[in-house]
This record gives sequence, C-alpha cells and structure tokens, in this order.
Amino acid sequence: MTKLVPWLIFLRIVLSGTQELVYKEALRKGLDPALAMCVVQHESKWDEKAVGSHGEIGLWQILPTTAMYVTHQLDMKGYDLFDVQDNTTLGLWILKNHPRWFSTWEHCQDEVGKLDQQTP
Repeated sequence: MTKLVPWLIFLRIVLSGTQELVYKEALRKGLDPALAMCVVQHESKWDEKAVGSHGEIGLWQILPTTAMYVTHQLDMKGYDLFDVQDNTTLGLWILKNHPRWFSTWEHCQDEVGKLDQQTP
C-alpha cells in the first residue's frame, strides 16, 4: 500500500473536499487511496457531474445497471449517482471486488506501482 497516511495534514491543504473524501473512504475500506484517486482522475477528471458516452455517471463513471447490481450487493436503499458519497461508496466496492470493471484499473496499477518504487 502506498505510504500516504502521514500526509493527512498536508492533504487537508492540498486536496479538494471530494478528493479528501475519496482518499479517506479508500483508507477506511482497506484500499490504496492512490489507486482510488488515480481511477477517479482517469474516469472523470474529478467531475462529479460527468456523464460518459455510454451513460456512465459521476466521479467513478458508473453505469446505472452496474449501480443497481452493486447497491443490491450492499443492501443499499436509494442512491444518487451524481452524489459524491454514493458514487464513491459504489466505486470503491467495485474497485475492491471487481477492479477490472474500470478500464483504467491496469493503467493505475502501473502508475501507483511506479510511485511506490519512488517512495523511500
């Protein structure tokens, strides 16, 4: 896992509220926050209102049909894919359970791996 935890004070200054949410939620769910943030960067460029050419929605660019499946798995009632918290909850579940559903996952694995090699 990337050694970013000591940077929390620094992150409060540098990261937007949305970025901080993704970072903290990834940590809370036992995921590498650098990987999560890379996926969001490549999927939506942090645009919570983004809509993809195939109907993907929000930060994590989740298809409505995928959202229905994931919310069923999480027993989550009521959600809004344009809501940052809801979209992040679903996106992190996908990243943990089906990472290859994100077309950018392998690229981000490589990117984060390069960061890890540079971190003392």
